[in-house]
Amino acid sequence: MSMIAPISAISQHQARCSQRAKAHRMPITSDFCGSQGSRWIAFASVFLLSFFSFISDPSAHLPEEPPPSTRPPASATTRPHHPHALPPASAPILPPLSLRPTLGPLPQLQTQLDRDLYFLSHPALEGRDAGTHGIEVAAAYIAHAFQQAGLQPAGDRSSFYQAFQSTTGVVAGTNNRLRTVIDGQSTVWAFQKDYVPFGFSRVGATSPKPVVFVGYGIQAPKQGFDEYANIDVKGKIVLILRGLPRWADTPHSPFGERKNLYAQFRYKLLIARTQGAIGALIVDPPSLKEKQAPSLTPITLARGLTDAGLFALHIQRTVAQQLLSKRPQQLHDITQEIERTRKPHSHALQAQVALRVQLTRLQSTLKNVLAFLPGTHPQHKQEIVVLGAHYDHIGYGHVGGFPGNLGQIHPGADDNASGTATILALARFFAKHPQPRSLLFIAFTGEERGLLGSAFFVRNPRYPLAQITSMINLDMVGRMRKGQLVAQGSGTSSLFEPLLKQVNQHHKLHLRFGKSGYGASDQTSFYTRKIPVLFFFTGAHAQYHRPTDTFDTLNLPDTFRVFRFVADITQAIAQLPKRPDFLQTATPQRFKRRGPMRVSLGTIPDYGANLKTGVLLSGVQKGSTAATAGLQGGDILLRIGRFSIRNIYDMVIALGFYQPGDTVTLSVQRNGQILHLPATFQARSSAHR
Repeated sequence: MSMIAPISAISQHQARCSQRAKAHRMPITSDFCGSQGSRWIAFASVFLLSFFSFISDPSAHLPEEPPPSTRPPASATTRPHHPHALPPASAPILPPLSLRPTLGPLPQLQTQLDRDLYFLSHPALEGRDAGTHGIEVAAAYIAHAFQQAGLQPAGDRSSFYQAFQSTTGVVAGTNNRLRTVIDGQSTVWAFQKDYVPFGFSRVGATSPKPVVFVGYGIQAPKQGFDEYANIDVKGKIVLILRGLPRWADTPHSPFGERKNLYAQFRYKLLIARTQGAIGALIVDPPSLKEKQAPSLTPITLARGLTDAGLFALHIQRTVAQQLLSKRPQQLHDITQEIERTRKPHSHALQAQVALRVQLTRLQSTLKNVLAFLPGTHPQHKQEIVVLGAHYDHIGYGHVGGFPGNLGQIHPGADDNASGTATILALARFFAKHPQPRSLLFIAFTGEERGLLGSAFFVRNPRYPLAQITSMINLDMVGRMRKGQLVAQGSGTSSLFEPLLKQVNQHHKLHLRFGKSGYGASDQTSFYTRKIPVLFFFTGAHAQYHRPTDTFDTLNLPDTFRVFRFVADITQAIAQLPKRPDFLQTATPQRFKRRGPMRVSLGTIPDYGANLKTGVLLSGVQKGSTAATAGLQGGDILLRIGRFSIRNIYDMVIALGFYQPGDTVTLSVQRNGQILHLPATFQARSSAHR
């Protein structure tokens, strides 16, 4: 990464940051937000430069082995995996807790938390995407903070890092090819000018195959619109219009809320593949409002490591026009006819297409950052409370960003510099105030790409999972409004909700409880291993996964308020006379949301699994459709009804076709055998809180 651009980018935010720092009583405003000669900018510059040498060989900057007095007990790495491995204490760790505010004003700790937030969300880190230089700098910063706090390294080879390999990108090879054949005449089209493969395309080549135009590629017979009706596409290549007809967005549209489903690339490709097509060419329909033709979609890696199961290319209209050249109607005429009649106009074309797709998937080393603080109780120090937050974000928005923002830095101030900085504050505090139980601090990587870091940790724990009594996760805790804080996972132990209410008597927050341990963050990986979890979250906002999630939008005083509350909850759990029991909650409660999925399967996918086809299940929710059908954790889901499932996208889209009460057959692979299990779909639940 060029160092000139990141450092110059720092100056662009100085005026806005200075105002923000003054508003929050930063004691060294000019140094914190900076001018051209500020010490903070000098620190950032030197830090970015110096840490690249640190990153290249982190082990050279850390002791080979911690001093004997600070090593984790030998039994911590040899204790058997058993939920009752530790004997009960002969007496309570402490007398019955009379919980009170345990933290004073701690202005220095608050100032450091604000500085950590500023640094981790700075554009110089380019959005901390997995596999980038920016996230390497963030990892080094976090490790350095743990080391400065006096915590023990808990990663590989006496370092603070737990490293693993993952696919983080995709690039086109040099041998991509698209050739059209009409009346025996071939035209070879220019790569990246006339076409590009999607990053989720199948790779390989095909000889010339017939082409069939299938409009927008929608199959909705119950809504009276099926563009595959009476059309044979088996073994052929389909030409599909991107998006939806304009009338689909009107109040009288037959598609209703499912219109968003029908517009997705993955939907169009799943339907094409299910109908037997071997490839799809997607083209932007003409629009009277546009000033110039849309550009081709950049080649990016979507979440999930498997392809869509067929060739998939984005083509310019000039290619589509030639494919339609033997028809009396051209592209504009056909789209207008669909708009006017609101009926399908699918038909076979007098054209063939041969293509070759060459894509290379890029592997990167990802790093969880771990630090250990031994407990003080001679018996219960073998038990561990995990405090975690993911420190990655979505970089330039190519994975997880919204259309229109691709290529812009997504700083990820709330998501999740806020949680990471709070974990660092907790590490500094507890280093000076150790607890009876041990604490393990983990900054997870790869959460935005599917809980990769936490999934890797629970599969490769640095300490036996049986010793982990609970896990506390912080994700997006920097935008508190009106004192509201979501406490998800309160039902995963019978002790949690009473304890949360008791602690909150002194904090006066407006707590919103969610019982389920399942959710779109790292606590899910621990919950599926039958570990009680709590997940704290201050709520969604319009800046989520957008370039506008910046430092100046954070609520700094209330982020510190979250820290104070979580510190007290951590102390309460670490001082309990006995470890929290584990309760499996029912089908997860969710915030009410609108969307195409009317049914719930109740599975917990393992997003980090590297399968060629299918979805590996970490677990299933109690009382869910999946549980009732007999699915289990460890199963590989291969089919839902008529839809073969290659990846998580196929699974989500397939569920969008069903209604509560529909019965289908679920096909899974279990211990090398294929099982076909009947299932009746339940309604998708929502929480009204």
